[in-house]
Amino acid sequence: MKITRSLVVALVLAPALAPALAIGAQKPSDPKPSEQKPAEKPAEKKGLTGQISEEEFKKLHELKTDAAPPGKGTMIEIGKEKAYLSIPEGAKAPMPAVIVIHEWWGLNDNVMHWADRIAAEGYAAIAVDLYGGVVAKNPDEAMGAMR
Repeated sequence: MKITRSLVVALVLAPALAPALAIGAQKPSDPKPSEQKPAEKPAEKKGLTGQISEEEFKKLHELKTDAAPPGKGTMIEIGKEKAYLSIPEGAKAPMPAVIVIHEWWGLNDNVMHWADRIAAEGYAAIAVDLYGGVVAKNPDEAMGAMR
């Protein structure tokens, strides 16, 4: 697997481009009075993000214990940060790319497996490590790393 300078530059710049692309987005116009929905009651909002307890959140995100298949990609370093890069077999630049953001567990084997699956579909996939190498083993560690 050959990592070219242009591929690394493209992957590093991709997050910086997102805000620039959003600048041209238009805000939808306000709906006409006849199209407006009635105000929601607080009880109807129950279940939205932020409306559950910390314990309920932990239960929704239980750690998978199944072993992931062996990785096909490689760990790379960009500046002082690490990431897992998986490129399709026999791929030649330029190619489309996907940035993979890990769950609250950190950059674990399952996330790297997902990057490999995306690469198998023809995309370069880079799974960033937002926790600086911390991989949680239980919900309390995951909550601490997320904070």
